[in-house]
Amino acid sequence: MSFEVAKALMSKSVSRPTLYRVTLPETIGIGIATLGAGVDSEVSEYLSFFANRITLPETRLDTVIALGQENMGIAREQPANMIFGKPMTMSIIENSDFTTFTALRDWMLQTTSGGRQTQGAQTQRMNYYHSFVGNIEIVKLEQSDSPNDGDYKQPLKWTFHNAYPISVGQIELSSDAYDAATIFEVSFTYESYNVEGDKDYLRLIR
Repeated sequence: MSFEVAKALMSKSVSRPTLYRVTLPETIGIGIATLGAGVDSEVSEYLSFFANRITLPETRLDTVIALGQENMGIAREQPANMIFGKPMTMSIIENSDFTTFTALRDWMLQTTSGGRQTQGAQTQRMNYYHSFVGNIEIVKLEQSDSPNDGDYKQPLKWTFHNAYPISVGQIELSSDAYDAATIFEVSFTYESYNVEGDKDYLRLIR
């Protein structure tokens, strides 16, 4: 392959893994109470800047072996089920008020009455499923093709349906980590997800 052919195939430059936007479902505040699953808008906005690593899971097919379906002695793998890989994980740089850790842990605790294990409350009861699930959106951003256009391209968007956190990771404290940031991980489960392309953008590059 010639250099000119390679340049033409890579005319839009490479994808940059550092560019993305995260949107979590947002609670609704009524006085001192909150309604709905998720986090408040400030925490959701914070994650777009300080979720420093996101692992987007694979999609794969589960297959079964069909022997001699058309030709004797030939084994065919027949697709049987679409598998949505789980979980989706985020690594988050925390702020000094620990608002993100607290908000995500509070969301996870919405799954369980008595999950906080406060004094005198040692019994756990799981709450209704639809009271704590919500959709998460992750948009892949890319630099604009036009040097005069300050907006990012949005070629792909993942939507995770009926998601909720199943793990808010450990916090590591260390007396000799003077200049290090506090980082923790959170894992989300969900029913399924879909990946959408920016139709206007995809039409332009075809």
